[in-house]
Amino acid sequence: MEKTIVLRDNVSVSYEEYPQNKKANLVFIHGNSLDKSSFRYQKDVEANLYFLDLIGHGNSSHSEDPAENYNLLFYGELVADFIQKKELKNVILVGHSLGGHVAIHSLEFSTEIEGLFLFGTPPIRLPPNMPEAFLPSEIGGLFYQADISREQAMAMASLLDSEDAANEIVSSILNTDPNCRSHLLASVGEGKIRNEVDILQSTQIKTFLGIGAKDRLVNRAYLNSLMDLNLFEHRIHEFDAGHCPQLTNPSAFNSLLNQFIAHF
Repeated sequence: MEKTIVLRDNVSVSYEEYPQNKKANLVFIHGNSLDKSSFRYQKDVEANLYFLDLIGHGNSSHSEDPAENYNLLFYGELVADFIQKKELKNVILVGHSLGGHVAIHSLEFSTEIEGLFLFGTPPIRLPPNMPEAFLPSEIGGLFYQADISREQAMAMASLLDSEDAANEIVSSILNTDPNCRSHLLASVGEGKIRNEVDILQSTQIKTFLGIGAKDRLVNRAYLNSLMDLNLFEHRIHEFDAGHCPQLTNPSAFNSLLNQFIAHF
């Protein structure tokens, strides 16, 4: 069932919850220009499930102050607010792409987070090393461009390797607040970002780091350079999929997610 919760700065966040009387509480955070529907195949995962729309996405509100609200730090605070307002314990954040970066930033604002399940997310160093972490792509740049056409949205959906859900993904992209995309990029230049590698090296929280074998956005070689992090099973996990394994290979994705949950 879809619900709405009002968090800091009076922003309205849309979410779905599926309580299953389990110990672990999973909070799912979607990627740039997507929404909670990108996790529609994860509703049978063995935990209490919470699927969020970040502000500027899905059915959540659009910001009246995009320069202040569309950045990783504010998103991290929102996730922590959600955890606090819902009184969640034993929290595992499941973060896809942008959602993974948000999950890492959330650690600064919440003590209830016990695990991170990140995929399609190369942790960023400072100064921001985006060219090292991501593969060069003209289409990829559209995820940080305000106004886009339907044709450009279709190219973005194709880059995500989600042909089975292309129409819905295009709809999610076009529904995203254009200001969100442009301000996300600007916020990095303004320093509204933390050194994610440092955060993961200093935390005791177990971290799953995954990538699709056919991912055309994330630089696998860069991920391999981060093997000294506190990674689940001491390795980078690979999915037979592109950038969206939760959509294109949900069986393998859910299996690994359930394995990760079992360790908490």
